[in-house]
Amino acid sequence: MKRVNYIFSIAACLAALLTSCVKEEAYKLETLNLEVNVTRAGGESEQQGDQIEDVMIWAFLKNPGGTVENKAAGWRTYTPTSDTYTSVTVHIPLPMCEGSANYRLVAIINKGKFGEIVDADGEELTLNGDTKYNELINARFKSDVVNASLSEAKPGTPAVM
Repeated sequence: MKRVNYIFSIAACLAALLTSCVKEEAYKLETLNLEVNVTRAGGESEQQGDQIEDVMIWAFLKNPGGTVENKAAGWRTYTPTSDTYTSVTVHIPLPMCEGSANYRLVAIINKGKFGEIVDADGEELTLNGDTKYNELINARFKSDVVNASLSEAKPGTPAVM
């Protein structure tokens, strides 16, 4: 019986020795997800512009002097999978910072409902993670109804305009 206890004690010591030799590496978190909620009141579409069909959001780092970096620190596009358009949550991956940081968020909602998006020169603007802050704040929607008379204008679906 002593021999069994002796073998069991040696096995326990070996197990403790082997597990204590495992080298643990520190895990450094490099990104975080900023949760942005885009919400409107009510459960049904009640007026023009209150449905959310898609969202594009950019996060631009705001410098201590108040200027905004031209390159986005994070970007995300999201289209809900259901027909519930009242609230959308978007997670934007951002780099971790030492201390704190301030961001300016720019969002385009229902981009397909307004026509082509153009830059300040009237050229089509491609929207993606590389779109610059200056391009976004100077962009505008170019609609086919801009040059039409009021009687010819086709406003589209009011819930998503």
